[in-house]
Amino acid sequence: WNTYHERTKPGSMEQFSTTLRPNAEVITVFVRVWKKWGVPYEEIDVNLDAIGLYGPPFVAPHGPGPVHPSAGNPGSGGPGYATEQPRGSGGIGGPVSAPVASPPGYAPARHEPVRPEPAHVTCGGENLVYNGNFEDGFGPIGQGEIGRGWSAFANGGAVHVGFRAEEWTQVISDGEYGQAIEISSQSIYPTDADRYAGIAQRIGGLRPGEDYELTVHGLLRGTNGSHDDYRFDAQWGITAGHQDDWRHVEERERLDLGVIYPLEQPVSMNSHTVRFTAPAASVVLYIRGWKKWGVTNEQMILNLDRITLHACGGHAGPGGPGVGGPVHPGGGQPGPAQPPAYPGPVAPNQPGSGHLDKDIVCSYTVRAGDTLSAIAVRFDVSMQQLSQANGIQNANHIYVGQVLTVPGCTQGPPQPPVGPRPGHDDGGDYGDGDKPERPETGVRSYTVRAGDSLSAIAVRFDVSQQQLAHANGISNPNHIYVGQVLRIP
Repeated sequence: WNTYHERTKPGSMEQFSTTLRPNAEVITVFVRVWKKWGVPYEEIDVNLDAIGLYGPPFVAPHGPGPVHPSAGNPGSGGPGYATEQPRGSGGIGGPVSAPVASPPGYAPARHEPVRPEPAHVTCGGENLVYNGNFEDGFGPIGQGEIGRGWSAFANGGAVHVGFRAEEWTQVISDGEYGQAIEISSQSIYPTDADRYAGIAQRIGGLRPGEDYELTVHGLLRGTNGSHDDYRFDAQWGITAGHQDDWRHVEERERLDLGVIYPLEQPVSMNSHTVRFTAPAASVVLYIRGWKKWGVTNEQMILNLDRITLHACGGHAGPGGPGVGGPVHPGGGQPGPAQPPAYPGPVAPNQPGSGHLDKDIVCSYTVRAGDTLSAIAVRFDVSMQQLSQANGIQNANHIYVGQVLTVPGCTQGPPQPPVGPRPGHDDGGDYGDGDKPERPETGVRSYTVRAGDSLSAIAVRFDVSQQQLAHANGISNPNHIYVGQVLRIP
């Protein structure tokens, strides 16, 4: 419904129809109203009426005759169920007549179906997510670093998107590393609303129809909007089989990770646990951060760690006890396979894809908010090399839509692309990348990224801002730039 009427002058009622295939004898239908933006002094009314559900009814195995709503037989009638006379005289099993719709004004007696008390089901066994604690290393992508076995997706737009190996102990639940996902509109005006970025992994060897328990540890933190607790969010979802497009997730569910912390003052990692029924033998699991509003100079970071998926109901893993488990790249065990490098709908380096990989592209199209120095850092080349390759005399004079040549990419990729090749689901190692080399003790360095501040970098490495400024000869802590290499004392 796309027509909005004045509150006191409504127009005619509109109609919406769709078809659905129930996955049980009893279903719950939800109709919701969604006010998207945090705009004050705004109100919306939605009027609903004449909601109907029609289709073949459930036929109880009691012989021929009409099926009547019964409080003692879940799914055999009740509110919203039509009644039907089976054909033939020999019991149930033959073709049935067309469904009988309830006449206007008909209101069957209300009987609440009797639902059996759910039995307590435990979940456990192998963790079916590979590298869920991000201790098995990271691989390079055009926008930073991604945990091995995972792939990155984003919807691009006028924002900076980044992925990195998180080492700040305050935002790690297990071990030494976690995954950080950043969406920033620092110095970008105008910027875009409804921007997301996330990670995905294909998991195979599941039992269709069985329940699985997903637990995600994480937190959201960011700048600005101290009084807006809804500006950022985290979500998860799955697609069945080899469908690897986030836009095809039918139910995007919220990850309740608690409050949004100030960027430099996170309190503790939180966790969210949910159960779902496997729709197929393999699924793609998606976890994304969501920056909702088109507000400039705002930064969001989603920290993730200790992501687990366990089978429920007594079988330890896919295929039964003792079978399955995590797939380790290069191994041949059954279990979770890895998703394509880019599970989004658009190929790398296409406008709006949000995916940039210096190993497989030789050009880049300038977007709103880009700077030549940021593009150079993204592709690991110097600004001088990028300027010379494109005949740019003034580094400040680039424009939206300009196609830049990235020097050096025709010499062949230094490492294979992250994740398996599209169309493959064999869990093999296609260059997820080993854990990047870390500087030796006492010789640490850090390259400034979009949205960084000197104080945030100092907190990340557990040093004072004064020590960091002194070690790098910085007199004004506000004067750092993207691509600057800082020495960490």
